[in-house]
Amino acid sequence: MKKAMENILNALSLSVITYDNSNANTRATYDAVKDGISRTALSIVLLTGDDEGRCRKAFRTQNDKNVIHEMRYTRQPRLNVVFEAGYSFAYRENKNVILITVDGVRLFSDLDGINKILIQTDRGNISSESNIKFKQELVKNLTNCGCDLADNAIDIISGIPLPNNLQ
Repeated sequence: MKKAMENILNALSLSVITYDNSNANTRATYDAVKDGISRTALSIVLLTGDDEGRCRKAFRTQNDKNVIHEMRYTRQPRLNVVFEAGYSFAYRENKNVILITVDGVRLFSDLDGINKILIQTDRGNISSESNIKFKQELVKNLTNCGCDLADNAIDIISGIPLPNNLQ
């Protein structure tokens, strides 16, 4: 998903800074994150289900909203990515951060009012309808964050494929 996002953003003439191309003169992730975020106008955070997690039994309650996510191991973003999202929100004062996630991924709470795009899949596969909807939502969110995109931005990125399987 990361490479597809880089391709989409580059096609829209937006500069992309990742951990791999940050100017931080260090191998420390925190320094690379700080450097990348400080040199960009917005942050896009990919909250994919690379890890698994659940709530420990001692901390579960009967009133948990997402019982499945609390009781069973489910897919969740890596904790360093959750940290990067939090740092982005703090640095940008809750503005110009776009979260992208896939259905079935356990997220943290309190995401109301945040620029968030949910990619709908069918057993991990993205339909052409979901692909189109994702790109429309991305262009809308980028515009909301102040990016000056071409009028035909969706046409520009329509042929860029997303990964076939996001499980």
